[in-house]
Amino acid sequence: MKSSELILYIKENIKNYPIEYLKKKAQDDRYPDSIRKRLAIYNSSIYDEI
Repeated sequence: MKSSELILYIKENIKNYPIEYLKKKAQDDRYPDSIRKRLAIYNSSIYDEI
């Protein structure tokens, strides 16, 4: 698969991704320095980039 095809596939299928849940998790103060929070921040920034 070419990278351009992969990007198109990701853009099409990312529409169903629960990004609001992930962004809320990234801002949750109950987990100030947890790995889950770090991953949520990273994944939401990648989502915004795509």
